[in-house]
Amino acid sequence: MAMHQMAKSKGPKFYAVAIGRVAGIYNTWGECKAQTSGYSGAIFKGFATRHEALAFCTQAKSPSPDVTSTASGIVAGSNEGKKRSREDDVASVSSRQEKVAKSNDLSCESHFALQITIHFDGGSRGNPGVAGAGAEVVMLDSTTDVVSTTTYSAREYCGERATNNYAEYRGLLAGLARAKSYIEQHASMKSLSKRPLFRLQVFGDSNLIIQHMRGTWQCKHPNIVPLFLACRSMVEEIQKYDVRSVVAFDHVYREQNKVADALANEAMDRRESWITSVTNVLVGGDDDKKSKRSKNIVPRPSKQDVIDVDDSDENSHHSC
Repeated sequence: MAMHQMAKSKGPKFYAVAIGRVAGIYNTWGECKAQTSGYSGAIFKGFATRHEALAFCTQAKSPSPDVTSTASGIVAGSNEGKKRSREDDVASVSSRQEKVAKSNDLSCESHFALQITIHFDGGSRGNPGVAGAGAEVVMLDSTTDVVSTTTYSAREYCGERATNNYAEYRGLLAGLARAKSYIEQHASMKSLSKRPLFRLQVFGDSNLIIQHMRGTWQCKHPNIVPLFLACRSMVEEIQKYDVRSVVAFDHVYREQNKVADALANEAMDRRESWITSVTNVLVGGDDDKKSKRSKNIVPRPSKQDVIDVDDSDENSHHSC
């Protein structure tokens, strides 16, 4: 029987995915489910604090020979599995993770010292109409003894006459630009052989954009082709920093994309563009440097008349 235990009391606030489509720490069950549902060998657990969730993934490095595993999760070597202590749970995760990591580079969180996730969205009130884009970029940085997360929340006002697809691409471009800047900082400080491996995972609720970026669908409309090419070029530049690293695009439903959606709406409400960031130290560091917040106001764009009638996406009538 798979052991996907969740924290008691009021329920978990953080979900640690040790093995799944994208290993990492998630804030909602929906995000966790998106990474583990239907994924063979998925290992995940809910925790009350982010620190515990990170420890669950971090401690899953030392193998344990006393535990066997199955494709559906981890099981104990005997019927005493249900009574195992937390230490035994961690040991079983370690054993499973080491085995799977040999055949799947994405399975082990410790494999990537720098993990970046982007959730992007965009909307238009009128389609075309007042439009805005949003991108949440989360960096989990374990390149040093100080493990930290930095979250960038980008809002971009796209003008008074833009469409959903245009705004979606603006959100993606904003997220990629922030991720590229962060990766550049790490790449410039180290030689090629010492650069940390990174994984960039991009999530969006526009299947049209995701399929464009995957290369499975062709981007044809002239008003969004320039944005598509800009995004693709940026991805290619990111991949050049280290060919061993991973960049992937996954479609999610709107329920799993609420933060980016809210950011896009903020941009439309205020008709402004700005970025905020929050850095939290999870392991190591001085107590007085555990959290850092900043805000950057982006100049308001001039009026533009982008009209994109190619709204074939299933989210083309995105209500914002």
